[in-house]
Amino acid sequence: MSTSRRTFLAGCGVLAASSLLGSAAFSRTSADRSVTVDVAVDTDAYLGLEPTSPFATLVDGHLELTFDDTPQDIAGEGVNVNSEYLFVDTFGLINQGVKTIEILSVEVDEPSPDLEVTFLVENNPWMPLGDAVPLDPGDSINVTVEVDVADIGYGDYQVPITIVASA
Repeated sequence: MSTSRRTFLAGCGVLAASSLLGSAAFSRTSADRSVTVDVAVDTDAYLGLEPTSPFATLVDGHLELTFDDTPQDIAGEGVNVNSEYLFVDTFGLINQGVKTIEILSVEVDEPSPDLEVTFLVENNPWMPLGDAVPLDPGDSINVTVEVDVADIGYGDYQVPITIVASA
């Protein structure tokens, strides 16, 4: 048998063996793992929400802001029609995670165009919370709430909010 024929047959053998064994890559695998998630009250979460005024309380572990007759030691029952109120340092945000985060936005679902709620931080002058306010691990910032009321009917209004942060 000639050398070139032996080389050819050896090459075919190697090719056949490698096609049987396949490559080192795989196309599918499965591995069982577990994930543990602890759901904490707002004050203990990675983005902590801490009441810092009589207008902020924890209800069933959730921060709740009430600008009505609920706060103790306050005689008033709410805000005036056609008025603007600034509730300074109403609650705090605390980064209890391990990375710097930025508060990106506060989404407010206002029940009426005549009722506007804005969240601010002190930064000479006031700056809307959500203008990429950075918080390092362990840092906190107090949040001021501005309530702007136009000619709206008397009563209770629920204003759902969502605080959006990113690491």
